[in-house]
Amino acid sequence: MGYAALIDAYDLQVPWPRTLRAVGERHRVYRESGWELLTPRHSPPATLEGHLTFALKREGLDLAVLKRLFQVVGPEPISGWIRSQPTGSYTRQIWFLYEWLLDDRLPLDDATRARNVLARLFDPDIERFTPFKRVKAILLERTERLRLGLLNQDSSCSLAHIRVLSTESESPNEHFRV
Repeated sequence: MGYAALIDAYDLQVPWPRTLRAVGERHRVYRESGWELLTPRHSPPATLEGHLTFALKREGLDLAVLKRLFQVVGPEPISGWIRSQPTGSYTRQIWFLYEWLLDDRLPLDDATRARNVLARLFDPDIERFTPFKRVKAILLERTERLRLGLLNQDSSCSLAHIRVLSTESESPNEHFRV
């Protein structure tokens, strides 16, 4: 399941994951000698999308597997999946990772939506599961601070230090129109 199933199905030339996962008959999750046996309810659909979703949920990111997989399958299966679930969190992650790892845009209409959301995965103030209202508040606060020239207040390179007024009568707020 997950990355191991994708490596096997697409004959990817990458190292195997340290822990292999399989569905056991028991309704108890247990680990033994490099295997994690999961309950039947953990079994993903036997599709590219099913195993990718399972891998992202249970196994984290394996960039080597993802890059090689994207190179092998091409953009069409990934684009089709994204079109079918454009707001799904795993499809947005895959969208971002595809474009980032291959440095190639997918043939989709609105790539900025996924790029903006997933680029925030590395934002120190916004964690992965930060509620939408909190994310919106953080971004609005940054926009307001940027508009007022306070974003890097303690830095020697703040907007307030860089901005030079051409005349004494000019208002500082004229430079930050929204």
